[in-house]
Amino acid sequence: YSRSLPIGLRAMAFTYEFDVSMTMDDLGWHFANWHHKEYCEETIRGLKELGATEESVIFSNAYKIVLPFWDDINGLLSVDSKSFIDWYRDSELEKSLSPLNDRLWEMAKALGKFGFMQHWINYARKYPTNLT
Repeated sequence: YSRSLPIGLRAMAFTYEFDVSMTMDDLGWHFANWHHKEYCEETIRGLKELGATEESVIFSNAYKIVLPFWDDINGLLSVDSKSFIDWYRDSELEKSLSPLNDRLWEMAKALGKFGFMQHWINYARKYPTNLT
């Protein structure tokens, strides 16, 4: 995603996959599917920009938990996704992320039918000029 995007659209672009990951899987899978440190840092900035403060803190904490496993995940992904699946299930990483996943799923449910994308709607209404 280009840095030339308006700040609001950039935040939405970098938080979209987070929403998909939390809808379909969990944080561990998010970091495997989007295994790029700069993307993770942009996701944190995007969540903050959109006013998803608690989500940004949780994501940041999850990122810190994942970092010691980063090279292991990279190695598993270089083989195939099944290697990650087999390793992640019941791993120390999955167990460490579990309370954060639970909190995020609870938060998404509380946001209603749009989940984390509700932050997009709220942001667009509050800061429409940040989208152009």
